[in-house]
This record gives sequence, C-alpha cells and structure tokens, in this order.
Amino acid sequence: MKLMLVKNLDLQADAISLGIEALIPEIAVKQVSGCREAIELLKLDSDYQCIVAEDKFGDGTDVIELFKYVSSTISALPFILISNTTAERIPYFASHPPYSVLIRPIDVASLVSVIQTALKQAPSALDEGYAKVPIKNLMLLGSTLEMDLYVKITENKYVMVEKTDGAVATEDFTKYLKRQVFFLYVKKEDFCSFINRWLTSIRNSTQPIGDELDLSQLTDRISSSLTIVNKALSFHEYTEELAQLTDASVRLAIKTIQSNKKLSEMMKAINFEEIPYIGAHSTALALVACRLAIIMDWATSATFYKLALAAFLHDISLEEDLWAKLESKSDVLESGLDSELQQRILNHPMQSSAFVAKESEIPTEVEIIIRQHHERADGSGFPNSLSTNEITALSALFIFAHDIVGNIMRSGGRFDIKSYFLNPELAKQYDRGSLGLLYRTVKTQVNLGHDI
Repeated sequence: MKLMLVKNLDLQADAISLGIEALIPEIAVKQVSGCREAIELLKLDSDYQCIVAEDKFGDGTDVIELFKYVSSTISALPFILISNTTAERIPYFASHPPYSVLIRPIDVASLVSVIQTALKQAPSALDEGYAKVPIKNLMLLGSTLEMDLYVKITENKYVMVEKTDGAVATEDFTKYLKRQVFFLYVKKEDFCSFINRWLTSIRNSTQPIGDELDLSQLTDRISSSLTIVNKALSFHEYTEELAQLTDASVRLAIKTIQSNKKLSEMMKAINFEEIPYIGAHSTALALVACRLAIIMDWATSATFYKLALAAFLHDISLEEDLWAKLESKSDVLESGLDSELQQRILNHPMQSSAFVAKESEIPTEVEIIIRQHHERADGSGFPNSLSTNEITALSALFIFAHDIVGNIMRSGGRFDIKSYFLNPELAKQYDRGSLGLLYRTVKTQVNLGHDI
C-alpha cells in the first residue's frame, strides 16, 4: 500500500511519515512538497491508496487545486486534509468535503486511526504490541530516542537489544545494518508518545528533539551510512532498505544545511582522515552543493533533495576510493591504471546515471546531474565533452561544488575559500555560461567578506 503525504519537506513531515509507517502494517509513505509535484507524480503513478495533505504548501499553491485534480481523476481515493480549521469554514470544502479533516496540532494516533478507517483496516490499539521502525528512521531521530529497542524473534516474541537513555551512537545503528538488519521494534505506546512530543517540540522550538547532535556527529552519521550503502552495492542490488538508508542520509544532510552553519564550520566537522574517501567526499559534496544553492537563492526543499541525492549516488559505480579521487580526464589517463579500467572510470558518470534512471522514485534531474558531474565549461570534461551551453544549471552548480570539495579534501578539510578565489586561473576555468554565473555570484560574496 502507498500513501502520499503532501507537506513541506521538514522534520514534521519526517515525524508524521515515521508514525504512519511504523503503526500501519505494509504501508509506504511518499513525501512530496507541494501541489504541482503531487499532481505530476499522480499522472505518472496513480496507484496510491490514500492522500494526506496540508492546506497550504511552500511552493505557493494550496490544497484545493490538488483536491480538484484528485476528485476529477481518482474520485474514490480517500483525501485527508490537515488544517487549522474545519472544512465548513473553507468555502470550497463546505460544498465539496474531503474524506476527513484533522485539526492541527496533529496527534499521530488519531491520524493513524483515520487512515486505517479510510483503508478499511481495523484500527489497532496501542496496547497490541510493537511498532516496526526502519533503522533509517531511528537514525533521523537523533540521540534522544528515549525508547527501548527490540528485535523480533518469532511472531509473538520480542527481545530488547538497546535500552536507550539519550546516548545513541552511530555504531548502535550501523552494527545492525552491517548484518542486513534494517528494522527494529518499539512498544507502540512509547512510540506514539515520543512522536507526539517530537511534533510538539518542532512546533514550539528551534531545537527539536534530536538536534542536540553536534555537527561532527551529524556528518559522521551521514558518512557512515553512505559508506555502508557504497560497500553493499558492490555485492548487492539497490534494495528498498538501501534506498531508505540513502534517503535518511539525504534528510540528515538537509537538516545540517538548515541549521544555518557556514561552509567552513561544516567542513571542519567532517573527519576526513578517518572516514573512507567516497563517504567523506559525498557528504562534503552534498553540504557544499546545498550551501551554494542558498547563495544562488535556489534554496528549496526539492532542490536540496536533488543535490544531496546526486552527491550520495554520483560515484556508486566506483568500488575503490582511489578511482573516485581521479577528477579530470588527464588524471585518469595518467593514473597508470590499465586501459580497460581507465575507460570504466571515464564512463562512470554514465553508469551511475543509468543506475539512477532505473529507480522510478528518483527525480530525473538527479540522473542528469550525475551524468554531467565531470563535464567542463570548455568541453574538456568527460564522458561526453559537453560545452557550457549543454550543461544544466543544477549540474553546473554541482560541478562547481565538486571542484571545491576536491580542494577541501586535498587540504584535509583546512580549506580557505577566500584564498581559493584569489587564483586567477579560476576565471578562465569557470567564467562562461551557467558556470560563470555561479562563479561570479559566489566570488562576489567572498570578496564582500561573507563567510559562505
């Protein structure tokens, strides 16, 4: 079963999705950030059993447009509205009521009960046992879980494996993932209480539960997850569990970006010396690319998601850290590797993008970014020697970020962007087309003394 949650992509959406997926068996929640994205997705795939939508979205649209589309094309689809008021007080809904209206603030148990009724499922009581929670969601929650964690031994037997007391380390999750254990269980009453407190905390505070993780812990958690995904892909298909773990890493990166940290602070927080290269490189690239998007005034949740996901998947066809360190065509050709391996490295953007293209849930722009991430404004890049007018705007931003990250990693994280822009060769390399706009905008901010 699939449910669409139409809401601004934020911590509240994560909390609501977590509650639904844990408390309703065999349901998957797809988060989308606004009316237009929801309609486009429904045009491609109408196989959803329920829609839960806010009354207003960050993209400037409102829920009525989406409701009209659903009513005219999939009329039997239950539509649950989240609002500050009742349907009778919204002129359109007074005469065209949705399936149900839930008044903010949302209580997760009430929302789950309404969804189960809409799906013709018997609502489950909180005392019926345990909620199944993906480890990727537990990683999102941060370090104050305050819930004991269990593994399921038999249909009716659960054994406690972690007694949480507010000190959950990355290793506590990764040790299960390494054993291909992707789910743990929590007692339903504890889980509902926690999610409701989390939602309340998000509404009332700029420091939601889980934000006591410092920057180095967040970047370590992201990098560790990506290392697991990268290693698993060398001997395994891109399973739903690996996709979920990647998605968790994306959301942690976005959370890190939205903490308003500057580029220098975020780079200092990454332990470049101890984390495997591809994991550290991908983490730094996601943060730098999203930071550049903020400078360019392209800072939307959808853009952050695409850039971070591209960063985490752009080198998935490379199995060795050494291969990922070869950034230019000349680096590859002068590497001393045999010709067959050189060709494989030069073709890895195509291989990685082809892999992404098979995954229907991944936005098309991510595939394009990955395919173009080694291209150059002067046409000297690979694999397709594109010129600047053939490189998309998001790809150009990603390429610029990729080069900055290369310099950061060569300096062991001690990168000074002000010194970087003093290099007169940069203008020759970047100052043309879409890359030129990026180069000039960022350079202006640096020259004005801003710590980007």
